[in-house]
Amino acid sequence: MLFPKKVKFRKSHTMRRNPKRSMIASRGVTVAFGSHGLKAMTEGRIRSNQLESSRKVIVRALGKSGKMWLRVFPDKPFTKKPPEVKLGKGKGEPVGYEVQVWPGRIDTLQRLLIGGVYRCWKCERHICLSRVRSPISGL
Repeated sequence: MLFPKKVKFRKSHTMRRNPKRSMIASRGVTVAFGSHGLKAMTEGRIRSNQLESSRKVIVRALGKSGKMWLRVFPDKPFTKKPPEVKLGKGKGEPVGYEVQVWPGRIDTLQRLLIGGVYRCWKCERHICLSRVRSPISGL
């Protein structure tokens, strides 16, 4: 799973925002590597295990015929309280890392090159398989 080597603070704020104000990504909105990508249509937080499971699906389907890049990195810790604990007594312990994704961000990019020809339908099938494992809707 993906996680940072070192963090400055163990716990971070949830960074809530005004839901009436629309937020659209300005970084990572173009396909920089490869020929296909998965674009986020809604905002959300993707955990490191969700990224890892979608990466595994794509890599298994591609085999040695293509290459894949992840352009997001889960660097924000999220906390959780243990089950059956009453309210109060502070914030829970960090259990993992996640990344905040805004609409318009292109998450996963891959290229499938077979016999010198790009196989678009196969790339789209792999992206659809990885989209199931993501909490946000994508294109």
